[in-house]
Amino acid sequence: RLAKELASRGDLLIVNLHPVEQPMIPQLSEAVPSARFVAPRTDIYPLLPHTTELVTDYSSVMFDYLLLDRPILLFRPDHADYVARSRTLFDDKLDVKPGPLTGSLNELLLALRNRAAESPAHARHRQTLRERLHDHCDARSGERLAGLLLEEIGLATE
Repeated sequence: RLAKELASRGDLLIVNLHPVEQPMIPQLSEAVPSARFVAPRTDIYPLLPHTTELVTDYSSVMFDYLLLDRPILLFRPDHADYVARSRTLFDDKLDVKPGPLTGSLNELLLALRNRAAESPAHARHRQTLRERLHDHCDARSGERLAGLLLEEIGLATE
């Protein structure tokens, strides 16, 4: 239903499955031809700038996605069970969430239709989290890393 809804509005659903679920990609690709599945062991970070919004459950990619300042929706139909059986979540320690928390497919579809994650409140929440969780938001991390490495091996130039 999600893939069909997104396709009807001209969007493409790109799914990055957990490694445990990746063997199901051939069956899922056949069952949901309007979605695209990320190949196992693919670095998803180069894909992120080409997306318009993130729907995630418990993935830490949410925190990196904050740097793009794009809508984030949390889809957690199993939240109570997950927390009870798994572990404490880092985002439970956040005073604000970067986007709406949905607990069913119907809630997720409604949030997507209403563009709920694009609200000014959620934009402010993303900004608050980005400023608190990221030291630098300037696309110069490679330059800083190279400088640090050069400094460590004694080749830094001032």
